[in-house]
Amino acid sequence: MLPAFSNNDYVMTSYPRVLKKDDVVVIKLDDNSSIIKRINSVFKDEFEVTSDNKSYESEFCTKKYKYDDVLGKVLFKIPFINSWIN
Repeated sequence: MLPAFSNNDYVMTSYPRVLKKDDVVVIKLDDNSSIIKRINSVFKDEFEVTSDNKSYESEFCTKKYKYDDVLGKVLFKIPFINSWIN
């Protein structure tokens, strides 16, 4: 999701009651990993996503997801800063 999100950024999420176009969500994948994507289209029981990085084509943007796949809607992010750990 570059440039909006970088690896190791922290995100605060909330479970959404309603999903709409342009919401950024954390999605649970079949292998129990997760991704952050922006909602592109919303249908009755499912939605499609897009990536903010238009120079990279993501395999995750070619399928539809169910609402149950959403772990949370991103409320805000805290950029990862390496010096915080030291």
